[in-house]
Amino acid sequence: MFELVEDFAATTLDLQYTTSYAGDPAAATWTSLGTYDAAGSFSADLAALTGSSEVYLGLQYADDGADGYSGFTLSNIALTGDCPADVTVFECPTEMANFGDSCDDADATTFDDIILGDCTCAGTAFDCPTELANFGDACDDANAMTTSDIIQGDCSCAGTPFVLANDLIITAVFDGSLPGGTPKGVEVYVVNEITDLSVYGLASITNGQGSPGQEFTFPADPAAAGDFIYVTANDLDFDTFFGFGENYVTGVMGINGDDAIELYEQGTVIDVFGEIDNDGSGTAWEYQDGWAYRNCETGPDGSTFVEANWSFSGVNGLEGGTDNATAASPLPVGSYMTTCAAMGGCIDENASNYDMAAVIDDGSCEYLGCTDYLFVEYNPYALTDDGSCSVFVVLGCIYDSADNYDVSANVDDDSCIFSGNSCPGDFTGDGFINVSDLGGFLGAFGTECE
Repeated sequence: MFELVEDFAATTLDLQYTTSYAGDPAAATWTSLGTYDAAGSFSADLAALTGSSEVYLGLQYADDGADGYSGFTLSNIALTGDCPADVTVFECPTEMANFGDSCDDADATTFDDIILGDCTCAGTAFDCPTELANFGDACDDANAMTTSDIIQGDCSCAGTPFVLANDLIITAVFDGSLPGGTPKGVEVYVVNEITDLSVYGLASITNGQGSPGQEFTFPADPAAAGDFIYVTANDLDFDTFFGFGENYVTGVMGINGDDAIELYEQGTVIDVFGEIDNDGSGTAWEYQDGWAYRNCETGPDGSTFVEANWSFSGVNGLEGGTDNATAASPLPVGSYMTTCAAMGGCIDENASNYDMAAVIDDGSCEYLGCTDYLFVEYNPYALTDDGSCSVFVVLGCIYDSADNYDVSANVDDDSCIFSGNSCPGDFTGDGFINVSDLGGFLGAFGTECE
């Protein structure tokens, strides 16, 4: 039911319905319920629509404009009879929408467009119309060394500088001795707990052809501090050769003994083994059928290979056996330490086995030597006689310029007599040996006596 008032002239208003409407009146199929060309109260029968889940009503206005365009005003619109309780009449019938409904105001510089109280469509202007974004929106500042990029107050895009954690280190590179030179791969060490390994990746550099960029990305797995992670190209051969399972398998690790390896974090190289611009064949770092292992307390080395930080098996170091344990030079699997263990040994300089490189006394000091004081070789620090005693001590005057020089003596007993000068140290002849005699001594020092 509804009431209708026409402004003027003779025009026609057609009440129509459709059961399928997708926002475009012209695209829907409409059926007329009746036409109206005068004022009054009217009703339309919707009985034919019983059972329909959705019904849309529309009004089509027709006017030839010969006597000026007219218009209609509808009021007191109501649904009567046996109608569903949830029937809702659009607040904006022409737009087939209600206040607050989403719409498109055809303005690219606005967002969250909705139907307003006057049935127009309008949106909220972007803080940054040129960027079609608001302050704080996510963006990309094209800088690999930043994270959490957002639109700033000046409409620029910027992120928080990314600080590399360096929590992974390449600790081993290996080229196995099984048929085909397998298994091939790397060992990496977890310095600190990592919640998401996917920020790290690897690349292999073949024959010194330069970095290809990151080729393998770790899955988004966690890793505990102190873990060793093994990445190989040959899962079955890895298990056979080392006796335990690998962590990840990728063809990127199909390396030869002259290839370099790069370790990435957030797209940046944080560690490298080998020279990426040089083929390793014939170099000190070649590991054909062998391995290279990082020395303790080194790494990561950034993008520059530091050869001194590595130990090498040499070419064919993994040959000679059927697995790592029986190889000529087994890979020291999982042995890397971030801090070198203090060197133990004998730190007593008086000991026979004093080790100047030792830091911690391990109780190994030995005190060997001649323990008999009657021999020239007597060592007062010796606790164990090593049989070195050979020459008996003969006391006497051992200075050949003395009157009583004893050619058989080998240990001076302070018995020497110098008759030519009762006071040999008195160079000034004043009867005293003091500071004034130093000049004479130093002047005579080095003179060959006849």
